[in-house]
Amino acid sequence: MVDQRVRPIARGGVRAAVAAAGLTVVWGGAFATQVLPFFPTIVAGGILTGLAGLWVRRGTRGWHSGEAQRRDFPPFALSAAHARLAVVVAVLHFAIGHGLFAVGGLLLPALTETASAVYTRAGGIPLWAAVLLGAVITAPLEEIFWRGGVQPLVSSMVRDRWPRVAGLPGGIVVATTVVYAAFHLATAQVALVAAALLGGLVWGWLMERTRSLGATMLAHGLWTGLMLVFPPV
Repeated sequence: MVDQRVRPIARGGVRAAVAAAGLTVVWGGAFATQVLPFFPTIVAGGILTGLAGLWVRRGTRGWHSGEAQRRDFPPFALSAAHARLAVVVAVLHFAIGHGLFAVGGLLLPALTETASAVYTRAGGIPLWAAVLLGAVITAPLEEIFWRGGVQPLVSSMVRDRWPRVAGLPGGIVVATTVVYAAFHLATAQVALVAAALLGGLVWGWLMERTRSLGATMLAHGLWTGLMLVFPPV
């Protein structure tokens, strides 16, 4: 007799996989095409990403039938302590990222070239509008899908299939970051993949530390705003 728990528990993983496939096309197209206006296209991608996150979170909270309990998705609630931590994390992330970018640009010129290309396209609108669209709207919406939906499911999969990896310090965060960075390969932008690697580690850790989606949304948004106001190129 087939375990009736398999179908509903797998639903969360199926939704995430379907959403990720669709978003790969959306974000890949946003950076591949030069015809569509940059920021409106990015914002549209962010909105779709946020909606995909809500759709995933509405599914069954788990991935594998071996899981005895459904895994709860992190809440949006943000305490004052977690807000302060998110701000500190965003500022440190910004500072360390600038340093790594300077070193990485010397070793890999494509890093600087692709970053410059992205900033050139983003420079078509006033800075305040770029911050509003990129940092206030798009970046937090991305977190609903990635840290709010995908990370709990990847965590469940890793604990079920690779318990040794899950037992390693940071194992869950690294596994989620690999998925997050792999997704950004669709943009064909070395700078964005590199940013996703560092960002995935930072925001993934913050999620595991706080269990607050609001904290990662704040940290991602603030970091994006700092990157727009003080670009590394």
